[in-house]
Amino acid sequence: MEPVGVGIAVARELRERRAKLRRDPAERVKHRLALKSELSGRVGSPAAGTPGVLEVIVRDVGRLDAYPNGDDSFRNRVSPWFRAGIVGLYDGGLEIAGHAITGVVANGVATQTKDGELLFPGGLVPYDKIVALDWDPDGHYSAPQLYCSFERRVGPYESKNTLIYRYHEDADWYERLEGVKLKKERRSPSQWWRDWRLHRKIIRSNREFDANLREERTRTRK
Repeated sequence: MEPVGVGIAVARELRERRAKLRRDPAERVKHRLALKSELSGRVGSPAAGTPGVLEVIVRDVGRLDAYPNGDDSFRNRVSPWFRAGIVGLYDGGLEIAGHAITGVVANGVATQTKDGELLFPGGLVPYDKIVALDWDPDGHYSAPQLYCSFERRVGPYESKNTLIYRYHEDADWYERLEGVKLKKERRSPSQWWRDWRLHRKIIRSNREFDANLREERTRTRK
């Protein structure tokens, strides 16, 4: 089967699975329990205070063909895919931290700045929005693929409420900054252009990192 045909077949299968989850309550319960069992022990639990982060590629099942080059996160819509860290599990799904930004936190507000600490906007991803989890890495990234049903302005999250995290590298865990909200700012054309260039630079850097990691793993196995 040609690559295009494979992509169409996968998209059709994921759409059918998503539709089945929506209409069948028993299937939804089975799906939730299966994902919870699959992820338990692989990630930490913020509620229990245990560290542990699982890196994944979060993908929109409605825009599979956009991967890996169609990341439009610099536009006024949710990117069709992005790298994230699963911080832990909550009763209804996964708690994840997305791509890093630089900013300053003051008076309960995180404001993006050129200089500042690294912050990670994220949110809660319900099990019902997760269609499938593929543990096998592909030829682009070494992380597992988390296929989700995206909504236009919410993405895979359960609401528009953005959670803000601070990463502690020494302990390998994300601290949720309770009560902190991300300040939304309108961007000028020059800012859009600068963000697009930075965005492309980050993509290249991520690919180089993953390529080096794959080479190192290959050498280690030999």
